[in-house]
Amino acid sequence: MEYYLAQQDLGISRANAEERMLKKLTRSLVEDIAPLLPPSVKVDEADAIRAFELVWRELIARIKGDPWKSADKALEDLRAAKYPALLRT
Repeated sequence: MEYYLAQQDLGISRANAEERMLKKLTRSLVEDIAPLLPPSVKVDEADAIRAFELVWRELIARIKGDPWKSADKALEDLRAAKYPALLRT
C-alpha cells in the first residue's frame, strides 16, 4: 500500500489511517459499500466488520509510524456502543 501511495505522491500515517478507519464505524459501513457492489452481492454489518478487521490487521497495522493516540479510547467507545468483539481476537 505504501508503495502505491508513494507512486502518486500521497502518504498516510498509521495514526491517520487508524483514526479514519475507526471514525467510519460511527456510521453504517454497509451504506458506504452497497452502492459499489453488483445487485447480486449482499453485504450485512457482520460482513462489513469482518472486512474492517481484516483491513485493520493486514494493512493499517503495517503502516510505518505510531498508532493513533486516541485509538484505545475510540475502540473502547465503539465496543461499548455497538461492536463488543471489535478487534478482540
